[in-house]
Amino acid sequence: MTKMNRRTFLTGLGASAVAGSLARPWRARAQAATPKRFVFVVSGNGYDAQITMSEATRGWIGDTRGYPVKEEHWWGSGYAEGYYAEDQTSTHVLSGALSGAPGLRAFESAGLLDQCAMVYGLSSMVTGGGHSTGHGVLSSWRTIAGRPGGETIDHRLAGLEAVRGVGEGRAPLAAIRIGAGRGNRSIGYGMCAAGRNAAVPVLYSADAVWNAYVRPFVDAAGLEALEYRRRLLEFSQTDALRAQEALGDRRGVAAARMAAAAGGQLDDLAILRERTETWAGRLDLAPAAPVGEVTPAQQKEFTLDVVAAAFQADLTRVAVVSLGAGDGGWDFPYELGPVTLADSSHGPLYHPYSGEGADSSEADEKRQRRSELRAAWTQELDAVASLAAKLQAMPEPGGEGSMLDHTVITYLPDNGVGHHANAREFPTLIIGGGGMGVNTGNRAIFYPDVRYGSDQRRELLNLWSTYGVTLGEAAADRAGTLAGFGDPGARLAGGVLPELLV
Repeated sequence: MTKMNRRTFLTGLGASAVAGSLARPWRARAQAATPKRFVFVVSGNGYDAQITMSEATRGWIGDTRGYPVKEEHWWGSGYAEGYYAEDQTSTHVLSGALSGAPGLRAFESAGLLDQCAMVYGLSSMVTGGGHSTGHGVLSSWRTIAGRPGGETIDHRLAGLEAVRGVGEGRAPLAAIRIGAGRGNRSIGYGMCAAGRNAAVPVLYSADAVWNAYVRPFVDAAGLEALEYRRRLLEFSQTDALRAQEALGDRRGVAAARMAAAAGGQLDDLAILRERTETWAGRLDLAPAAPVGEVTPAQQKEFTLDVVAAAFQADLTRVAVVSLGAGDGGWDFPYELGPVTLADSSHGPLYHPYSGEGADSSEADEKRQRRSELRAAWTQELDAVASLAAKLQAMPEPGGEGSMLDHTVITYLPDNGVGHHANAREFPTLIIGGGGMGVNTGNRAIFYPDVRYGSDQRRELLNLWSTYGVTLGEAAADRAGTLAGFGDPGARLAGGVLPELLV
């Protein structure tokens, strides 16, 4: 491929955008509203929510249940009783409840606890639980044999003008879907979906992620890749228009759709070119290119750094980060501590986690495994805290407050609580979004256990409906909005989570 500098690339791309009948007319630049961004960070095979519990939280749970949270078990696992007392039939909110939680120390050190809320008691029984719910955690549909039952929340949000924007002020990329998984997996289709049986890819290769979302801002090779893509799209559009002309209006409908799709992608590519020109050499949140073997811990931080850079340059306003979730290899080695968790088989990795042990040797092994896995989950939360801190430090361009004020970060497990989960409990951390009407405030929010029949039981579906309200949607259920998102037969109760709204 011929080498080119930035000026040559921009001149060629600008000329092609207006040349002849193949170019789509530019839409008028709309008055840009303050962006609203969403990040979904999904932890593979669940995490033990004990790391998010302060002494105040553990004390309240112990008082309501009549016995304490047990250190030697997954939270909510290993008990015949429910997670909370059966007579807890109403929602309970603990203020100042996150201070001192061992897994949230990075947020506390960065002064971000007031931007956080921990939500317990959300279920999603329709997903089935197990090792992983696949697409289910973000879709509230059942994934069967690896095939999604419905659209995931990232895809729905990315298609809304209230999120992506309109005209030349829109984000050129609808969403980015990236992750950290096993080293031998570069792409996966088990996490996100555009609809029923319509999975969309997640990139797990650090090199591929950097080349796709960072390199165009850094060197000529990244620009060449964009130019090559432009040429392919123009060729595709030309071919489709010729086919339409040859087939006529009636038989050429499919060709016309192909031409329109290519034209839309050319528009987006031109906006991407503008953002590249604007931010070239100034994208200070962009991570360096990965060199050599990238450890799981490094890839977690790298992946979230890419999200920060993409938001800074306004490439997208929706991101999914899979940390070993879906088909991303939830049993990838963690490489922590004196007992390296290098066995990729889920049995040796997770099965020794719970229980006291039959003898002192087994008890020591279980304590060590719990310590190391909790350290791995804390690494995930540390990386999320780093993303939040970077967005907090960036003023919102053209708006008020920081970028974090206009970004909602959601950290949740992909299967519920435990290695073999039952989908009754999805402990979820919400960060940011104060400028969008999200109420966090260093609080723990408890909804009643799904098994006890309270009319205040709530699900992940209610959380997605709550996010719809931040976009100006009405809280009542109706088709086509986030309030009507997910499997309609799975909804326990309609409406939102008012405790999370200002």
